[in-house]
Amino acid sequence: MSIPTNEVKCEDDVVEIDAIGGVGVWNENIESYLISLIEEEVKKGNRPTTTLTKSAWKTVKQNLKEKSKKDYSQEQLKNKYNQLRQRWKDFNKLKEETGIGYNAVPYQLKAEDVVWKKLYEKHKSAKTFRRKGCKHFDKLCTIFGDTTATGLSSHPSTKSPSDSEDENDTDGEVGDLEKQCEEGPKSKKVKTSVNPKKLREKVNTAMADALVAMSENSKKKLELLEKKINGNNGGGQQSKEDDDLLMECIDTLSALEGIDGASFAKATKLIHDDPLWRKMFLQFPDDRKIDFVLNL
Repeated sequence: MSIPTNEVKCEDDVVEIDAIGGVGVWNENIESYLISLIEEEVKKGNRPTTTLTKSAWKTVKQNLKEKSKKDYSQEQLKNKYNQLRQRWKDFNKLKEETGIGYNAVPYQLKAEDVVWKKLYEKHKSAKTFRRKGCKHFDKLCTIFGDTTATGLSSHPSTKSPSDSEDENDTDGEVGDLEKQCEEGPKSKKVKTSVNPKKLREKVNTAMADALVAMSENSKKKLELLEKKINGNNGGGQQSKEDDDLLMECIDTLSALEGIDGASFAKATKLIHDDPLWRKMFLQFPDDRKIDFVLNL
């Protein structure tokens, strides 16, 4: 039976006190070694989601045990991982504040006293960072820096080591450590039959297919309409040039990303009805083309 632990924050270390009164300290050397182990696994590509794979965590756990002569539990590793992530986030936020200077070599922040006074009220960790900086900030950037992407994969680095024996099922382990800390440790993780990664892939594929189909249908309708118009005006040289210009606009419009069906239809009608807009549209940079279409 595992012994529950509580975590007490001290000025320099995090002290974990178990139910029988034993004390274990994440001293500076052990914490530094843990950060290096995690960074090494990230550089190997063993963090496919927001945390390491189970096999990578086993490697970290074993090496840490050999170094410290202490068998840290998965709960302790989870808590420390979460704490390091929060430290990195807090330092990043403070570093971006107006009036703050940053020395990248010792990872120290500099500012006038009046600036620090305001920051103390806004950032609870400002005093600590002013005094100590953020040691190993470069390593923490490697570990957590690319886990804040936008889109379907935009989750914080909150995945913790798992007890599961299935080393390929990494998505089923993703959880919010902050929420877990509030709710308390769970004795057993319940797995569902749905693989979130495969589900996301199916949704993305279906959305892409739908957008392609909409674009192709719109192009076919325009081609039929242009053929009809060219037939009515005799199909002269000027009509062919307009037709080529129009189709170039449609091809360009279809290649833009993030355009919904309604905006696509409005842009198509405007470009079709007004030859002047065709030339203007093709002169826009790609990002302005997207802005133009989305704001019709």
